[in-house]
Amino acid sequence: MEGFMQEVEERILKVGLLPPMHRALSKIFPNLSARLLPKKCTEDTIKTSDWHNVHLLVMKKKLLHPIIIGGYPCNASILWHHRATWRREFTFASGIAKKARKEIQSTLKNWKIINGLNRTLKPLVIGVHVRRSDYISYLKQTTGGKVLGAEYFQRAFQFFREKYRNVVFLVASDDRRWCNRMLLNNETRDVIITPKASATDDLALLSYSSHFVMSVGTYGFWAGVLSGGLVTFPLKVGGRSEYFMTKNLRSIKSKDLIPIKL
Repeated sequence: MEGFMQEVEERILKVGLLPPMHRALSKIFPNLSARLLPKKCTEDTIKTSDWHNVHLLVMKKKLLHPIIIGGYPCNASILWHHRATWRREFTFASGIAKKARKEIQSTLKNWKIINGLNRTLKPLVIGVHVRRSDYISYLKQTTGGKVLGAEYFQRAFQFFREKYRNVVFLVASDDRRWCNRMLLNNETRDVIITPKASATDDLALLSYSSHFVMSVGTYGFWAGVLSGGLVTFPLKVGGRSEYFMTKNLRSIKSKDLIPIKL
């Protein structure tokens, strides 16, 4: 629902979070500006509508009554332009932020020791999210396509290696075994598969990267939004039809979005 916050606020509409969502999000992001709705506001008392329809009503100034946004509101072409807003809204709780920074420092320290590198070396951290598991069947069913193979990630890695001299890639994934097998590079030794962690901890860690390599899935999109700098994405994903996210991202004019051709 936050995806419409700035747009609807500009139209003098109020945005709020249902109690269950507020409880879940406020533990992770304590500085959210969206207000907590009363307990009486539930899906039983307020009409729910798909986010596509809600967006049309907002744009046409025809949203005249309370409504709950349903579905999975993640239109990248709308959300990306408010990246700075989301980074302010989704500021991690201090404990989560501290844990993520400590994990990055510890991981880099061990990486330097294992590879015999100077302790004073300060590489540019590139976050990487590899989504596989449920997306293997999801993309097959919805687009007739496949999840990304190693080629995309290697091309994205090479883009950053050529653009910046000293980089290290921190990889978070729902399939770390595949990442260990397919992404580690004995020649460059600049790819690190992070230890298994919760979705919250992985998102926090990725958000503190200087740049980001996105794969598929809304989780990875938000990790890219919250991270700093450049974000690479696959130019096109799908088979008989195209995956909605790559289509949306390709339509955005932004120097920070870098399409990687397969």
